[in-house]
Parts: sequence; C-alpha cells; structure tokens
Amino acid sequence: MTTSMVLIHGAGGSSAKFRRLLPLLEQEAHAVDLPGRAGHEPLPQTTIEAYAAWLAPQLPDQVDLAGHSMGGLIALETAARSSRVRSVTLIASHTSLPVHPSVLSRLEQGEYPDGLFYASYSRDQPDTAMLEEEKQAIQQMRPEQVHADFAACDMYQEGSAALASLQIPVHAIYGREDRLLPPEAVGTLQDVPHVTQTSLEGGHDVMLEQPDALAAVLNRMTMTSGRNKQ
Repeated sequence: MTTSMVLIHGAGGSSAKFRRLLPLLEQEAHAVDLPGRAGHEPLPQTTIEAYAAWLAPQLPDQVDLAGHSMGGLIALETAARSSRVRSVTLIASHTSLPVHPSVLSRLEQGEYPDGLFYASYSRDQPDTAMLEEEKQAIQQMRPEQVHADFAACDMYQEGSAALASLQIPVHAIYGREDRLLPPEAVGTLQDVPHVTQTSLEGGHDVMLEQPDALAAVLNRMTMTSGRNKQ
C-alpha cells in the first residue's frame, strides 16, 4: 500500500519551512499550511486541539505525520484522535513546549524577538541567505497569528497523555544545538517503549540546516514503519 507523509510546521511558520526537505523525501509527502496563513482563515480559537481537529478529517489513510516544534504537538494530538495515522515523527518537539512569559509578551505586542529568531539556528549559522529568507517569512505573518501559535504551545498540557495513548511508532529527532527546547526534552522520552530517538547536527530548525541528514532519517524510519505494519 502506498503511504504518504504529512509535514506540519511550527509556531509562526508555514509549509515553506520544509522547502529544502521535501525534494529529498522518497515517499509522497505534503506540507500543510495551518489556518491563519497562506490565504486560510484563522481558527475561531487557536489551540493545539483545534489545529488537530482541523487536520484530522483531511488525512489520507495510512499516513505518517511529521511535525516540527508546535507541529509535533499537533501531530501527537491528531494521532490520538485518528486511526489513519501510521507513525508520528517529532522534529525538534516534545510533549510540551512552554514559552517564556517575556517572549509571549513581546509577541503579543507585535514584536518577534531577535533572540527567539537566532536561537532557532546553530550559533555559527553561515547561511545568511537562508536567514534572510526566514526573516522575511516572519514579517509576512500576521503578528496576532504568531502570538496565538506560541500561546497555544504554552497552554497545551495533553501531550504526555496523547503520547501514552498511541499504539504506533513515534520517532523523535533533535538537533544537537537546539537552544529552544527545554534541556530535559531529550531525556524524558528515551525510556518510552514505542519512542525511538535520533540526534543530528543543527539547531531547532534542523530541516533548514540539515535537510539531507533529516531526509535520510525520515526515509529510513518510514521504510521501517511500513515493514512493521505489514
């Protein structure tokens, strides 16, 4: 059976976050634009649960969900609601993603902090063209939507329950230089029986910094998931 992968972007982002990764994936893959961007109307209420309720009915059968950061929370919540999901991959994500109150305050005022932006990448990121593209992408987002996304991450408390409810493989992929995830993020998942972990070079936006390495892991994982499902 031919399966597909659905990629879910993070807070304040869009499907463009996966522009370097998509051409490298061996299976059919689609990156969604969540409500509030790419011409989609925002949801009446921006929560992880609302995003999952919006996404779940649109999924094809036997789909692999891969979510980056906030997208990982949405992937977990969606998989807990839908029998169509074959596996979940958390890319620089976890079961909860608290946001510092000062960051939320500045986002609420329409300011995207430079510290938040640069912390998404390795400290010595040399790709200035990519950084400029990402700055422009943030400027094109509605500030209210950016704040709502980060607030949704901060409010979400159901990730551990969603993860525990799953009977499917869950893969967690981290950048070794990730400065946005809580320090304990990697260690708290390593003892969960149905979770496997991989670390790569790169920061929080590992799909932009290390697309080849990430694609290799995703291609291998989805192939393994297919064999296990048969």
